Amino acid sequence: MSKKLQPLIYIIVSFSLLLCGFCFGFSDRLEVISRDIFGLGHSRVIAADPNYVPEMQRTIISGQIEVIEEIKNESTEPVQEQISVDLENPRVLLYCTHNAETYRPDDGVDKKEGQNAGIFSVAEKLCEELIANGISAILCPTIHDYPDWSKSYANSLASIKAMQEKYPSLEVFIDVHRDAPAVPINSTVVKGEQELAKIMLVVGSAERIAHPTWEQNHAFAQKIGALLEEKCSGIVRGVKVQSGRYNQHISSKSILVEMGTNLNSLEQVKNSAVLLAEALSEILSE
Repeated sequence: MSKKLQPLIYIIVSFSLLLCGFCFGFSDRLEVISRDIFGLGHSRVIAADPNYVPEMQRTIISGQIEVIEEIKNESTEPVQEQISVDLENPRVLLYCTHNAETYRPDDGVDKKEGQNAGIFSVAEKLCEELIANGISAILCPTIHDYPDWSKSYANSLASIKAMQEKYPSLEVFIDVHRDAPAVPINSTVVKGEQELAKIMLVVGSAERIAHPTWEQNHAFAQKIGALLEEKCSGIVRGVKVQSGRYNQHISSKSILVEMGTNLNSLEQVKNSAVLLAEALSEILSE
């Protein structure tokens, strides 16, 4: 047989065998192995299964057909980096001085007295997202505004001190609230396909009572606000300095965050919590 015809005959035989496998409808995969056919020294496995459709690339090289099968044994899902967080030595304490605050679109009311209401679920979300970003954070579940709302800040200060004693590693303290303006305001911003509730950062001052670290707290809040604006223009309603102290004298990194208003939805506010956690994580990782 002419050597010039060998490649052509090899091609015809290979495809005939493959076609037969499909025509007879074998349920199991037909493996046709050609070894050293016609002295070509060419070895291949051709899979023929009606239910199996591998991705192939056929390349003709010097009169031969080379079948390259792309085998996907490894997962195509992205591998997430494992983040180690030391929860026994947390850096951030989250708490709610006014636990009853909630969101009218979801709950139909502005407050749920004696409960950890909508605002607490926002604090939970913020805590989860901080941990997901590699920042060790804990959330205080104590209700501070019931039964006597006027003692809310005294009660939350007691919780802060207890947590400081238990966790000396704490350095950042965040009191999570939601605002309730007397006159409704535009409290929503759009980022991509998401609606986010606007955030206001509130800083206490030394106007009424000694507060030696208030300017450091103010600088910390401004840094957070600036980074939030970089991530989503218009999300920050402002960094507001008030005459009260709001228990912020306990640290130089202590802030109060107003997460939306009573007219925002819980979904909008939790979207904002994700962004706030990103900003805080970046700052605390510097």
